[in-house]
Amino acid sequence: MVPFERLLVAAAVLVLASCERTPAQDQHGATNAQQTADASVTGDQHADPDVAWASLGPKVGQYPSQIGLFTKSAVVDDLRALLGEARLQTLQQNFETASPLQRDGTVLFTSGNRAHEGGSEAAYLLLDQAHKAIEVGLWTNGILSVYTTPGSHIRKPADIQTMIANSAAPISTASLPMETPLARKAIEKLFEGNHVTYDAAFVDLDEDGKQDIVAYASGPEYCGSGGCSMGVLRATGKGYDTIGRATVTQLPIRLLPSRSHGLHDLGVAVSGGGASEHAVRLRFDGRRYPLNPSSLPNTATTSSDVGRVLIPSAR
Repeated sequence: MVPFERLLVAAAVLVLASCERTPAQDQHGATNAQQTADASVTGDQHADPDVAWASLGPKVGQYPSQIGLFTKSAVVDDLRALLGEARLQTLQQNFETASPLQRDGTVLFTSGNRAHEGGSEAAYLLLDQAHKAIEVGLWTNGILSVYTTPGSHIRKPADIQTMIANSAAPISTASLPMETPLARKAIEKLFEGNHVTYDAAFVDLDEDGKQDIVAYASGPEYCGSGGCSMGVLRATGKGYDTIGRATVTQLPIRLLPSRSHGLHDLGVAVSGGGASEHAVRLRFDGRRYPLNPSSLPNTATTSSDVGRVLIPSAR
């Protein structure tokens, strides 16, 4: 074979080798491409944060339900960490009727309310793309609670300022630290369940500079006709100690200005046993908060509008 013919044969072999891809390899490539596309659409939690937050920009003009804002967007995990699972569900309910996602500078925003309950059950959401910060305003029973990413201050667009002014609602500022894996593990241990649904408030009960936890569980395992289970965890610097596990507790839970043995008293609602619903004061006795709020004496009765709301009522 002459050299020129050898070159032609060698070239043909190379072309055939490059074309030989197995169906499995083709499927693998297609799968990877699809996964990449899916991640960009749903805000995959492992995606680059800058890319994930930037993906919200093109969604301006669309409604929260269209883009899965509270179920699959780039900020779902941040919202869950800021609010807790129960408040996140309340937020979704309060967006039953909603405005489209809008932009004001670097801030994306939207607002909503439950059908026919705009005066008492409503919400707004601010997303600061430049700083990856969130602010949520949540109206529950006519009371506005505001939750913000720690250390952030997001300028409110004019529409949101008007919404707040028109509500004339008392404001409970509840800027919470982001929930850590250690805190979540402590709460799950408190309620003895790895998949417990709960709402948690971080608050310095003894004013020692560390954030303690007041948690409220939900679900049939933790609730009965008289209410649900509430727990209190005290931060130690290395973890958390359980200093309260109360049954038959009803929302809202309030932080009262009074103290017992150095820790703030807590106000909760109770009902049942033939008695009308009323609020009682839970006092720390040096070791724990009371086990059963409904069994406290009449001297524990307190006003239902005293103190700051830690965990609001949710219907």
